[in-house]
Amino acid sequence: MKSTVLSLAGGFFLLISMSSAAADITVPPEATEIEMDVSGNVLAYVIEGTAAAPAPEGGIPPGRCLDCPTIPTLISPSNGANLATIAPLFQWNAHTDPGATQFQLQLATDYGFSYIVSSMSTSGGTGEGSCRFADNFNPATTYYWRTRIVCGAEYGPYSPIWSFRTASGGVVLAAPEPVSPPDGATVVLGNQWVTLDWSSVPGAIDYLLRRRIAGKAGSSVYHPSDSSQNLIYLDLNTTYEWTVRGRNSYGYGNESSPRSFRHNFILGSGDYDGDGCGDIAVFRGNSGLWAVRGVTRLYFGADYDVPVAGDYNGDGTTEPAIFRSTSGLWAAKGVTRVYFGASGDLPIPADYSGDGSCGVGIFRGSSGLWALRGITRIYFGTSGDSPVPADYAGNGTMEPAIFRGASGLWAWRNVTRTYYGTGGDWPVTGDYFGSDTAPTIFRGSSGLWAVMQRTRVYFGANGDAPVPADYNGASGDDIAIFRDSDGLWAVRNLTRVYFGTDDDLPVTR
Repeated sequence: MKSTVLSLAGGFFLLISMSSAAADITVPPEATEIEMDVSGNVLAYVIEGTAAAPAPEGGIPPGRCLDCPTIPTLISPSNGANLATIAPLFQWNAHTDPGATQFQLQLATDYGFSYIVSSMSTSGGTGEGSCRFADNFNPATTYYWRTRIVCGAEYGPYSPIWSFRTASGGVVLAAPEPVSPPDGATVVLGNQWVTLDWSSVPGAIDYLLRRRIAGKAGSSVYHPSDSSQNLIYLDLNTTYEWTVRGRNSYGYGNESSPRSFRHNFILGSGDYDGDGCGDIAVFRGNSGLWAVRGVTRLYFGADYDVPVAGDYNGDGTTEPAIFRSTSGLWAAKGVTRVYFGASGDLPIPADYSGDGSCGVGIFRGSSGLWALRGITRIYFGTSGDSPVPADYAGNGTMEPAIFRGASGLWAWRNVTRTYYGTGGDWPVTGDYFGSDTAPTIFRGSSGLWAVMQRTRVYFGANGDAPVPADYNGASGDDIAIFRDSDGLWAVRNLTRVYFGTDDDLPVTR
């Protein structure tokens, strides 16, 4: 899943999520690698080191699907071939079978397949196909391979077993140099992807990109033809690690040094002219543009900076501000520059002291740390939680609070715990009735806005970003959405305007 979270000062969160609708394979938990296409669809998965019984007589396993009798034809590597590579391309013809759903290739170092080195399943089970494993095989080694069609939960008969021998030596490519995002950056995802870039390697035919969630086994792999790859369907509040290596006719080259980036919050707040109303405003990260409708256009910040607009000097107006996660820099235009936090921290600016100005703060999910500059350090929450600070107690100050989407848990420190919402709901806590703050969710799949114990309305559609704010200066926040595909801002019972593009992030409150 790809998710973009926008956290607004005062505890509002905007989450843009997209799930792959065309995934043809259910990936088992034991898969060590998952190959995906540019649209986030699963093409294949690999299971390594799978113990197996010897091939049954005739190559047909017990329990095979009798309605799926087609035997695939192997094409390459040809039987008995001596290869010039250690990263061969496997090709076959699975023919046509109405029951086929997947295709499986198995690789072993012995003819009896007593221990399978790798097993790859690919989408589709008919016609000609090809695949390449995401690693080199051992040089000067004989391997055996076979294939079969998968029919739902059943298996068709195996093909004949062919063998090949890998090359004994060749030119190993140098490692590429990762370029962007900067190592440890907080990635601002205003559109539908984050782009990874690296230096090209002379002699490379294509590249192997591997990314994984930091600290977890298994990885997703991509085979870009040039030195760039767009990643989509990323999890929120998550740190990813990635490496890349080039491939020539001999095999995969040396792997780059690892890089990491964190996909999490984009913050904003916005009465930019001090008239008591929330302004329609966008931040365009690739140029540093801040555009406030009817108020101003200015440039502040750079690519990969996180917008953290807020009233940092207590004068009643919002200042454009950025958080640069690679260095911990907080910069509020015309007000201040400070360093607070580190790579991977989530910026959570809010009025924690009740003095009417926005305070600098970070949430470190790995330890549950809330560090509020000049105020306090506490531990509350864990990795994967969304911090949702707001004035839940009605005392004029923001309290640390978290939303745990997997279970629908809302917990605010020293106040209460409650459950509201389900997995996939977006927390959009606000003061919708002009008197107090209540847990609120936006369910993009149906356009549902639900304020706990107050109301349920439908406004917006899947893919819209919720942008609640007090747009008319009346008591309470207004329900509103930003549709980045065409720049639409729609405020319920108030207005519809077009402002911004699909590269922009809404920064209003």
